[in-house]
Amino acid sequence: MCQFTYSRPLVTTPHERQHVRRLTDLRNGFVHFVPIIMTYYVSGLPDVVGSALRITRFLGWECGNVHWGIHEAEEGRARTAIAGATELVGALRAAYKVD
Repeated sequence: MCQFTYSRPLVTTPHERQHVRRLTDLRNGFVHFVPIIMTYYVSGLPDVVGSALRITRFLGWECGNVHWGIHEAEEGRARTAIAGATELVGALRAAYKVD
């Protein structure tokens, strides 16, 4: 991707990189279906999805490489969807919180 002089690189934490790998593995398990038994702890999904949302938000609005221009309606829908998903992730984190 070409960067502009004001672009910011994506900086991820080791946990975020691990979460992206887990999402990729989960996706590949569905797309390239092979009959196996697979278990996944759903209590870990809110953190995985939260990391993906943070990365998506950064790439869509904070990095400086994406310019929505004439696509304001799509930008609004995307912002609303990410805000709603972030809110749901917060609720799931609270529901799965182990004391």
